Amino acid sequence: MKVAGAFHTDLMSEAQEELAEAVEQVRFAEPVATMISSTNGRVTASGFADIVVSAVTAPVRWDLCVQTLQQIGADHRIELPPAGALSSMARRENPRPTSTKITDPGGVAEFVRAVRVTPNRG
Repeated sequence: MKVAGAFHTDLMSEAQEELAEAVEQVRFAEPVATMISSTNGRVTASGFADIVVSAVTAPVRWDLCVQTLQQIGADHRIELPPAGALSSMARRENPRPTSTKITDPGGVAEFVRAVRVTPNRG
């Protein structure tokens, strides 16, 4: 796949270190939706700080993410900025679910108004 940089490789280790320092200042809330780790395709309910930091140098396992989405019966995908590439790849793997590409902060508010988001309870 042609990419714009050395993202998700060891060449990003310096940026990963800086991100790790910044993430230490963040308090992650309990998720209200199902979260899937891009590095292993698993449903994730905790450990977000470690996941965010490790994702900087870890390969993206989009194939596993799409498989998990299919297994859990996801019927809608939401892609955050920069939006477009993942939704396109997901449609090739499984065209059934609909996708929303959010390209700016206003898009989040628009999406929330358009759909009812219910908390993930299990």
